[in-house]
Amino acid sequence: MGAVAANGDSPDLLAPAAYPEVGVELTRQAVARAAARCSAGIRCTEPSCLTYGAVKVTLSGAWLCVGCIPVVNAHLAARGFGPCTIQPLPHDARYRVRLFNATGRGASTVTCDTPQRAQFIAETERPFNNTGYEIWVSRPRR
Repeated sequence: MGAVAANGDSPDLLAPAAYPEVGVELTRQAVARAAARCSAGIRCTEPSCLTYGAVKVTLSGAWLCVGCIPVVNAHLAARGFGPCTIQPLPHDARYRVRLFNATGRGASTVTCDTPQRAQFIAETERPFNNTGYEIWVSRPRR
């Protein structure tokens, strides 16, 4: 425990330099949100990774980065399943983000043109309490 000042207050609680200025902290948070919006695509669904730039694989609902594909293939092979393969995405693909309420009924779907926008919507939109999300690729309308 820290020393006690003459008036009985702890000097640790009185040090204003220990707390960031409000304007600086809000600026840092805005930069972090902008970085997420401009990140390189969809976030990897492997819980130990979560990096951006993942590609769609044949596993249901899975998006994996280049580093996680061999790891998941090895895990599946050990359990007796065949390897997952990468699905090429067409250049004019559209991304659909399904936002759902994990505690009850309710869902909303948003269509996006870019993977960056889809991941940004998935991470920032919260139309329901306890919202979960799923991103999938839909073919363009002809």
